[in-house]
Amino acid sequence: MLQVNNVVNLYEHAQIHNATFLAEHCMWFMGVHFSKIVKRKEYKGLAIEDKEKIETKRWPPSEFVDSSNCSIQ
Repeated sequence: MLQVNNVVNLYEHAQIHNATFLAEHCMWFMGVHFSKIVKRKEYKGLAIEDKEKIETKRWPPSEFVDSSNCSIQ
């Protein structure tokens, strides 16, 4: 079962074994659960390119998070 605590490890294994569908699913999962994944030590060990991909797929998007701090008058 894919969970926040094992998705990075599973993603790395999927890449090693050229399991592209599984790797993409893990990438989607990490994007959806970005706020939890980014706090994990396993995330910090990912390649910069992988982190950039996850950042583009994150939910909510950074633009939404940045704009939600604005006050509407």
